[in-house]
Amino acid sequence: FEVTPKERELIDICKEEKAQGRKVLAYTVYTGTRDTTSRLKVLLEQEGFRVAVLRASVDASRREDWIAEQLDRGIDVLIT
Repeated sequence: FEVTPKERELIDICKEEKAQGRKVLAYTVYTGTRDTTSRLKVLLEQEGFRVAVLRASVDASRREDWIAEQLDRGIDVLIT
C-alpha cells in the first residue's frame, strides 16, 4: 500500500533517532474507523524497525512493566 506524507515523515524521524541511538514513542489518535496503530506497525517493520504497540488492553497497573519488557526485547519504536 501507499505511504502517506505523514507516515513517510514518521519513518524518517524514526531513522534519524535510531541513527543517534534513541528510541521513539509514537502517540497516535484515531477515530475508531481505522486502526492506525496496526498500519504504522506494519510500515515501520517493513523499514526494518522493531516495533511494539501498547494497547488499552494492557492493564494500567502493568504498563510500566510491559514497556520495560519491550525495551528488554530491543524495540526501536513504541506506538500507543
